[in-house]
Amino acid sequence: MDIQKIGGLIARTRKEQGLTQRELAERLHISDRAVSKWERGLNLPEVSLFEPLCQALGITVAELLRGERETATIPALEQAVDEAVTLAGAQEQKKKRYRRAALVLLALLAAAGVLIGRPAWEERQRQKLYDRDEHWPKVAFSYQTSVPSVTYKVDGTLMSAYGPFESDGSLFHTDPLISRSVSYPPYLFELELDTVPGHIRFCVEGAKREMEMKVLRWPERMKGTDAGFEEGEPVAVCPWNLGGHGHEYMIEGLEPGYLYSVVFFWGDGYYAEYSFLTGERAGY
Repeated sequence: MDIQKIGGLIARTRKEQGLTQRELAERLHISDRAVSKWERGLNLPEVSLFEPLCQALGITVAELLRGERETATIPALEQAVDEAVTLAGAQEQKKKRYRRAALVLLALLAAAGVLIGRPAWEERQRQKLYDRDEHWPKVAFSYQTSVPSVTYKVDGTLMSAYGPFESDGSLFHTDPLISRSVSYPPYLFELELDTVPGHIRFCVEGAKREMEMKVLRWPERMKGTDAGFEEGEPVAVCPWNLGGHGHEYMIEGLEPGYLYSVVFFWGDGYYAEYSFLTGERAGY
């Protein structure tokens, strides 16, 4: 999610609608200073303002979060067939050319079936499942200690989320973990670093095609404040192993006294967050 692009889109579409910052603010019952901060890329609108803001600007929520207008896309194969049919319709021997285009399409589909095969079909079905809104990507962390041949593996538990997610009949929290007043939820694990800076690997299973991943961190003292994702410090992530159905990454430069979160954004404002705290072992 690029806050600068989102701000630029709000400014452009506001002007296209012939609205001043004050007029837009009045429609949303907020101050024009808030609109100014959005357009300068200093803040994001609150989630509750997404729908009314998009209605006022004549855009979709998906366009707002991407920071750009949607453009219609056509798969290459469908585009090629459509162009062939259009060309055939402009010629005198329409029926003959239509048959030829149909034969070409069948030949392409048959060749694609032979080349791609069942494994690719199964992968597409799996990806369709991952792309559904109610399915969230899953994370498992792996940490190598200074003790030879000892690796701790921790399954990442979904900490907070925004979207149609349910667990044990209850909705997940709809705010980042850092902003909650509780200090140590029972499912939040603390990583004790053998060396500083340290590192940890994590594996993502069920990644969506249209998904953004960020790793953010906040000083632990900020827990329980009004801090949001925009106040988080971005942390560099290195690809570790991109084979198979899971993607593995490395977070380097871990320091004690921070809350780290792996956050995924997708769809119309949905996100899922997996987090851990860091501390330093005594004697190091």
